[in-house]
Amino acid sequence: MVFFNRLINKIIRYKLTQLFIKILRKINYYIYTQIEYFYKVIQKQLTMKKFLTYSIIAVIVAFTAYFVFIYFVNYSEGYRAGQLVKISKRGVMFKTWEGTLSQGVSEEQQFRFSVESGDKEVVNQLKELQGQRVKLTYIERFGTFAWLGDTKYYVKEVKAVQADELIEQSAEE
Repeated sequence: MVFFNRLINKIIRYKLTQLFIKILRKINYYIYTQIEYFYKVIQKQLTMKKFLTYSIIAVIVAFTAYFVFIYFVNYSEGYRAGQLVKISKRGVMFKTWEGTLSQGVSEEQQFRFSVESGDKEVVNQLKELQGQRVKLTYIERFGTFAWLGDTKYYVKEVKAVQADELIEQSAEE
């Protein structure tokens, strides 16, 4: 009888051990699948963070490239001569120097231009020469920003000229 009791105890212990091992394996599998799921979620979040980071960097680089292109690349350079009609500081948020040069009688022959705020010497010359005949050296940019001026023409140099000098210059060219 003792033998059977020992045998039954061994069988029960063996079965319990096998059952316990199965339970541990299932728990281990569950934990493994949960860890795998969280790993995939974290990977997705990391790829989303990378995507957002790269997108923000791309937008910043594109805006910087656009700003640098607009500010530093000149579309054309040239000269205009005529009577300086107006020079004024305009704007609500950004005050910029704007001017008008009359090249004839009609409204169509007026040249509107801006002066960058850093060109104090040009602004002072324009103030002194208002109403007189002048020759402007300007650059034209592809576009403008509100804090640079209303037009895409920026005066870089001003010279006072007489009417006969304009006729001589046009005859030479």
